Amino acid sequence: MASMLGGDVLSTLICFLGWLCLYFVLCVLNSKPSYEWNCRIVTVFHATLVTAMSSWCCIIQGPWPFTDPGGPSTPLQQLTSTLALGYFLFDFSWCLYFKTEGSVMLIHHLLSIIGLTVTVARHLYGTEMAATLVGSEITNPMLQLRWFLRESGMYNTLLAEINDWLFMCLFGGLRIGVGSYLLYCYLNHPTPDIFGKIGGTCIYLIGWIFWVSIVQFAIKKYRKKQSEQNSPSVNYSKSKTNGSNVITGEVKTKSE
Repeated sequence: MASMLGGDVLSTLICFLGWLCLYFVLCVLNSKPSYEWNCRIVTVFHATLVTAMSSWCCIIQGPWPFTDPGGPSTPLQQLTSTLALGYFLFDFSWCLYFKTEGSVMLIHHLLSIIGLTVTVARHLYGTEMAATLVGSEITNPMLQLRWFLRESGMYNTLLAEINDWLFMCLFGGLRIGVGSYLLYCYLNHPTPDIFGKIGGTCIYLIGWIFWVSIVQFAIKKYRKKQSEQNSPSVNYSKSKTNGSNVITGEVKTKSE
């Protein structure tokens, strides 16, 4: 047991250092943009990789998270959780150092770290964790693309409009819609223990906080656009955003 735990700690440390090294390499090779720009590239890489691995776990390999949660993690589920844990440790440390995120995102990161740590250490919950990672990370590249477009002065384009709508639809459909049904199945399944059910509920509630912020931002955005169409002579100033309120788009959101 001790040797297994030691191996998990070493694997997590290697993953953390791997993400950190990737960030440093990007900062050296791509030194003109800001540190946040390069950190978001790491975020896109992580989200793409983990979404692909988690999707394979859920759809191809199994077990199916809606009917068979709470069992031992498969080797691929364990690897996926370890990679994600290493990333969240890196990103959480980055956010604390640069002080870019608000309390909701920091709580989200902290809950993710706790949940992934328990999954990796106990070699359990891999099935439901894979499903959670799919739902939370599949929209992340779109969120980062939104930020890149804003920083590049390309936010008022058709690409940005399509990206915003795709992000909102996927987030609402998967994280809120499918996520609600998954939580219902999970809470009513006899296999998962109380710790897994509490953790799943906490992550689900954080998702709702993000969703409310997304809807509020969308309403504000399209009201402003309608107002500009009705009063074309009015000069609206562009709000500056650096990265403290993640999901609303006015700030930095790297991981849901």
